[in-house]
Amino acid sequence: MSASDARRVNNSSFFGLYDFFSMFIPGTTLIIGLLPFLPQRLVLKPYELAFLVIILGYVVGRGVHSAAESADNFLNNPNHRDLFISALGNEHPNSSVGDLFDSFYNRAKADLPINGVPDDRTEASGSLLGIMYVHARSKLTMDGSGRAKTFQATFAFYRSIHFVMVALAAIYIFYSIVHYYELIPGGLDFITYIGGLGIPPQIMVGASEFLAGISFFTFHDAKGDHRQYYIQYLIQEYLIVTESEDEYSPQQGTFAR
Repeated sequence: MSASDARRVNNSSFFGLYDFFSMFIPGTTLIIGLLPFLPQRLVLKPYELAFLVIILGYVVGRGVHSAAESADNFLNNPNHRDLFISALGNEHPNSSVGDLFDSFYNRAKADLPINGVPDDRTEASGSLLGIMYVHARSKLTMDGSGRAKTFQATFAFYRSIHFVMVALAAIYIFYSIVHYYELIPGGLDFITYIGGLGIPPQIMVGASEFLAGISFFTFHDAKGDHRQYYIQYLIQEYLIVTESEDEYSPQQGTFAR
Protein backbone atom coordinates (compact mmCIF):
# COMPACT_ATOMS: atom_id res chain seq x y z
CA MET A 1 0.00 0.00 0.00
CA SER A 2 1.36 3.40 -0.98
CA ALA A 3 1.69 6.27 1.47
CA SER A 4 -1.13 8.08 -0.31
CA ASP A 5 -3.43 5.06 -0.07
CA ALA A 6 -2.56 4.65 3.63
CA ARG A 7 -3.50 8.29 4.28
CA ARG A 8 -6.81 7.79 2.52
CA VAL A 9 -7.67 4.70 4.56
CA ASN A 10 -6.73 6.47 7.78
CA ASN A 11 -8.69 9.54 6.77
CA SER A 12 -11.85 7.50 6.17
CA SER A 13 -11.99 6.20 9.77
CA PHE A 14 -15.26 6.52 11.65
CA PHE A 15 -13.82 8.53 14.55
CA GLY A 16 -11.20 11.11 13.69
CA LEU A 17 -9.61 14.34 14.86
CA TYR A 18 -12.67 16.41 13.97
CA ASP A 19 -15.02 14.10 15.88
CA PHE A 20 -12.83 14.12 18.99
CA PHE A 21 -12.41 17.89 19.29
CA SER A 22 -15.69 19.19 17.90
CA MET A 23 -18.06 16.54 19.27
CA PHE A 24 -16.63 14.28 21.97
CA ILE A 25 -14.98 16.92 24.19
CA PRO A 26 -17.92 19.38 24.12
CA GLY A 27 -20.36 16.50 24.66
CA THR A 28 -18.51 15.16 27.70
CA THR A 29 -18.14 18.71 29.04
CA LEU A 30 -21.91 19.20 28.88
CA ILE A 31 -22.58 15.87 30.59
CA ILE A 32 -20.09 16.58 33.39
CA GLY A 33 -21.61 20.03 33.86
CA LEU A 34 -25.07 18.49 34.29
CA LEU A 35 -24.03 15.72 36.70
CA PRO A 36 -24.52 17.93 39.82
CA PHE A 37 -28.26 17.98 39.05
CA LEU A 38 -28.55 14.22 39.60
CA PRO A 39 -30.34 13.07 42.79
CA GLN A 40 -28.01 12.29 45.68
CA ARG A 41 -29.70 8.93 46.10
CA LEU A 42 -28.45 7.94 42.67
CA VAL A 43 -24.95 6.62 43.41
CA LEU A 44 -22.78 5.68 40.46
CA LYS A 45 -19.57 3.73 40.75
CA PRO A 46 -16.51 5.28 39.08
CA TYR A 47 -16.49 2.83 36.19
CA GLU A 48 -20.24 3.32 35.65
CA LEU A 49 -19.78 7.08 35.61
CA ALA A 50 -16.85 6.82 33.19
CA PHE A 51 -18.83 4.50 30.91
CA LEU A 52 -21.80 6.89 30.95
CA VAL A 53 -19.68 9.94 30.13
CA ILE A 54 -17.63 8.25 27.39
CA ILE A 55 -20.53 6.56 25.62
CA LEU A 56 -22.92 9.49 25.80
CA GLY A 57 -20.19 12.07 25.23
CA TYR A 58 -20.00 11.46 21.49
CA VAL A 59 -23.77 11.11 21.05
CA VAL A 60 -24.52 14.29 22.99
CA GLY A 61 -21.59 15.97 21.26
CA ARG A 62 -23.14 15.42 17.85
CA GLY A 63 -26.25 17.17 19.06
CA VAL A 64 -24.17 20.01 20.49
CA HIS A 65 -22.30 20.32 17.19
CA SER A 66 -25.57 20.63 15.24
CA ALA A 67 -27.04 23.07 17.76
CA ALA A 68 -23.92 25.27 17.71
CA GLU A 69 -23.96 25.32 13.91
CA SER A 70 -27.66 26.23 13.90
CA ALA A 71 -26.96 29.02 16.42
CA ASP A 72 -24.26 30.42 14.13
CA ASN A 73 -26.69 30.39 11.21
CA PHE A 74 -29.39 32.05 13.32
CA LEU A 75 -26.96 34.80 14.33
CA ASN A 76 -25.86 35.19 10.68
CA ASN A 77 -22.26 34.34 11.49
CA PRO A 78 -20.40 33.51 8.26
CA ASN A 79 -19.31 29.90 7.87
CA HIS A 80 -16.21 28.61 6.09
CA ARG A 81 -17.97 28.47 2.74
CA ASP A 82 -19.21 32.06 3.06
CA LEU A 83 -15.74 33.37 3.92
CA PHE A 84 -14.19 31.42 1.08
CA ILE A 85 -16.66 32.82 -1.46
CA SER A 86 -16.21 36.34 -0.10
CA ALA A 87 -12.41 36.08 -0.21
CA LEU A 88 -12.20 34.80 -3.78
CA GLY A 89 -15.03 36.91 -5.12
CA ASN A 90 -13.46 40.23 -4.14
CA GLU A 91 -10.21 42.05 -4.70
CA HIS A 92 -7.77 41.80 -1.81
CA PRO A 93 -5.86 44.90 -0.61
CA ASN A 94 -2.70 42.82 -0.30
CA SER A 95 -1.39 42.06 -3.80
CA SER A 96 0.48 38.94 -2.63
CA VAL A 97 -2.67 37.45 -1.17
CA GLY A 98 -4.55 38.44 -4.30
CA ASP A 99 -2.00 36.59 -6.43
CA LEU A 100 -2.42 33.52 -4.22
CA PHE A 101 -6.19 33.65 -4.74
CA ASP A 102 -5.68 34.02 -8.49
CA SER A 103 -3.43 30.97 -8.54
CA PHE A 104 -5.99 28.92 -6.67
CA TYR A 105 -8.81 30.05 -8.93
CA ASN A 106 -6.90 29.25 -12.10
CA ARG A 107 -5.84 25.85 -10.76
CA ALA A 108 -9.37 24.91 -9.66
CA LYS A 109 -10.78 26.16 -12.98
CA ALA A 110 -8.39 23.83 -14.83
CA ASP A 111 -9.29 20.87 -12.60
CA LEU A 112 -13.06 21.20 -12.83
CA PRO A 113 -14.91 20.03 -15.97
CA ILE A 114 -17.03 23.17 -16.19
CA ASN A 115 -17.41 25.31 -19.30
CA GLY A 116 -17.86 29.06 -19.43
CA VAL A 117 -15.87 29.83 -16.28
CA PRO A 118 -14.86 33.54 -16.17
CA ASP A 119 -11.15 34.30 -16.38
CA ASP A 120 -11.45 36.81 -13.53
CA ARG A 121 -12.37 35.29 -10.18
CA THR A 122 -14.17 38.48 -9.11
CA GLU A 123 -16.64 37.87 -11.93
CA ALA A 124 -17.38 34.30 -10.87
CA SER A 125 -20.75 33.52 -9.32
CA GLY A 126 -21.12 32.49 -5.73
CA SER A 127 -22.36 29.05 -6.77
CA LEU A 128 -19.24 28.47 -8.89
CA LEU A 129 -16.92 29.52 -6.07
CA GLY A 130 -18.91 27.26 -3.78
CA ILE A 131 -18.22 24.34 -6.12
CA MET A 132 -14.51 25.19 -5.99
CA TYR A 133 -14.65 25.21 -2.20
CA VAL A 134 -16.17 21.73 -2.11
CA HIS A 135 -13.66 20.54 -4.72
CA ALA A 136 -10.70 21.81 -2.68
CA ARG A 137 -12.00 20.25 0.53
CA SER A 138 -12.57 16.91 -1.21
CA LYS A 139 -9.08 17.00 -2.69
CA LEU A 140 -7.42 17.61 0.68
CA THR A 141 -9.65 15.06 2.41
CA MET A 142 -8.61 12.37 -0.05
CA ASP A 143 -4.96 13.37 0.29
CA GLY A 144 -5.24 13.23 4.07
CA SER A 145 -2.37 15.64 4.72
CA GLY A 146 -1.91 19.27 5.68
CA ARG A 147 -3.02 21.47 8.54
CA ALA A 148 -6.27 22.85 7.10
CA LYS A 149 -8.31 20.08 8.71
CA THR A 150 -6.59 20.79 12.04
CA PHE A 151 -7.75 24.40 11.96
CA GLN A 152 -11.22 23.24 10.90
CA ALA A 153 -11.40 20.86 13.88
CA THR A 154 -10.11 23.55 16.25
CA PHE A 155 -12.65 26.05 14.95
CA ALA A 156 -15.47 23.55 15.46
CA PHE A 157 -14.17 22.83 18.97
CA TYR A 158 -14.21 26.51 19.93
CA ARG A 159 -17.70 26.94 18.48
CA SER A 160 -19.13 23.89 20.27
CA ILE A 161 -17.38 24.45 23.60
CA HIS A 162 -18.52 28.09 23.66
CA PHE A 163 -22.07 26.92 23.02
CA VAL A 164 -21.77 24.42 25.90
CA MET A 165 -20.39 27.02 28.32
CA VAL A 166 -23.18 29.48 27.54
CA ALA A 167 -25.79 26.72 27.79
CA LEU A 168 -24.46 25.56 31.17
CA ALA A 169 -24.36 29.14 32.43
CA ALA A 170 -28.01 29.60 31.38
CA ILE A 171 -29.02 26.32 33.06
CA TYR A 172 -27.31 27.21 36.35
CA ILE A 173 -28.81 30.71 36.31
CA PHE A 174 -32.26 29.25 35.68
CA TYR A 175 -31.77 26.79 38.53
CA SER A 176 -30.69 29.61 40.85
CA ILE A 177 -33.76 31.71 39.99
CA VAL A 178 -36.12 28.76 40.53
CA HIS A 179 -34.41 27.95 43.84
CA TYR A 180 -34.29 31.56 45.08
CA TYR A 181 -37.92 32.43 44.31
CA GLU A 182 -39.16 28.91 45.18
CA LEU A 183 -41.00 28.64 41.88
CA ILE A 184 -41.65 24.91 42.40
CA PRO A 185 -44.34 24.60 45.12
CA GLY A 186 -43.22 22.16 47.77
CA GLY A 187 -39.86 21.72 46.05
CA LEU A 188 -38.56 18.48 44.59
CA ASP A 189 -39.00 15.14 46.29
CA PHE A 190 -35.26 14.55 46.12
CA ILE A 191 -32.06 16.46 46.84
CA THR A 192 -29.60 17.02 44.02
CA TYR A 193 -25.85 17.02 44.51
CA ILE A 194 -25.67 20.74 43.83
CA GLY A 195 -28.63 21.39 46.13
CA GLY A 196 -26.84 19.57 48.92
CA LEU A 197 -23.92 21.96 48.70
CA GLY A 198 -26.05 24.87 49.87
CA ILE A 199 -24.48 27.40 47.48
CA PRO A 200 -26.32 30.77 47.68
CA PRO A 201 -28.19 31.49 44.40
CA GLN A 202 -26.53 34.92 44.11
CA ILE A 203 -23.08 33.35 44.05
CA MET A 204 -24.18 30.74 41.53
CA VAL A 205 -25.60 33.42 39.20
CA GLY A 206 -22.42 35.50 39.46
CA ALA A 207 -20.21 32.49 38.80
CA SER A 208 -22.33 31.49 35.80
CA GLU A 209 -22.15 34.98 34.31
CA PHE A 210 -18.39 35.01 34.85
CA LEU A 211 -18.08 31.64 33.09
CA ALA A 212 -20.11 32.87 30.11
CA GLY A 213 -17.99 36.03 29.91
CA ILE A 214 -14.70 34.12 29.99
CA SER A 215 -16.02 31.80 27.29
CA PHE A 216 -16.96 34.75 25.08
CA PHE A 217 -13.56 36.43 25.33
CA THR A 218 -11.62 33.20 24.78
CA PHE A 219 -13.47 30.56 22.80
CA HIS A 220 -15.71 32.94 20.83
CA ASP A 221 -12.85 35.20 19.70
CA ALA A 222 -10.57 32.26 18.95
CA LYS A 223 -13.34 30.74 16.84
CA GLY A 224 -13.23 33.73 14.48
CA ASP A 225 -9.45 33.59 14.18
CA HIS A 226 -9.36 29.88 13.33
CA ARG A 227 -12.11 30.34 10.75
CA GLN A 228 -9.79 32.70 8.89
CA TYR A 229 -6.76 30.43 9.34
CA TYR A 230 -8.67 27.50 7.88
CA ILE A 231 -9.45 29.35 4.65
CA GLN A 232 -5.82 30.43 4.25
CA TYR A 233 -4.46 26.92 4.77
CA LEU A 234 -7.14 25.38 2.55
CA ILE A 235 -6.09 27.50 -0.41
CA GLN A 236 -2.37 27.13 0.16
CA GLU A 237 -2.46 23.38 0.70
CA TYR A 238 -4.68 22.80 -2.32
CA LEU A 239 -2.05 24.49 -4.49
CA ILE A 240 0.73 22.41 -2.94
CA VAL A 241 -1.15 19.12 -3.43
CA THR A 242 -2.13 19.81 -7.03
CA GLU A 243 1.35 21.05 -7.95
CA SER A 244 2.82 17.84 -6.51
CA GLU A 245 0.46 15.81 -8.67
CA ASP A 246 1.59 17.69 -11.76
CA GLU A 247 5.24 17.01 -11.02
CA TYR A 248 4.70 13.26 -10.68
CA SER A 249 4.08 11.01 -13.67
CA PRO A 250 2.08 7.90 -12.63
CA GLN A 251 2.74 6.12 -15.92
CA GLN A 252 6.50 6.26 -15.56
CA GLY A 253 6.66 6.39 -11.77
CA THR A 254 8.99 9.37 -12.05
CA PHE A 255 8.83 13.09 -11.65
CA ALA A 256 8.06 15.09 -14.76
CA ARG A 257 10.81 17.57 -14.14
